[in-house]
Amino acid sequence: MCDGIADWEMALTAAMILKTRGDFPKNKTYNFVTFSLDKQSVKTMGGINILPDIGIDEIDISKVAMVILPGRGYI
Repeated sequence: MCDGIADWEMALTAAMILKTRGDFPKNKTYNFVTFSLDKQSVKTMGGINILPDIGIDEIDISKVAMVILPGRGYI
């Protein structure tokens, strides 16, 4: 994550993946983990501060099902 990310993209994606009813196939359980290069708080373009769960060096790639890279707003 980096400053200026589009906050609604992550929120919508997390809701779709983690919801227990509906459209997204639920044959597996997923954890939603946020990460950044340095694990420092970032501010979204909507002004929301997010503290990433882990730094990029803490990722165990053998446990990753997907990586979502949110977009960034125009400046």
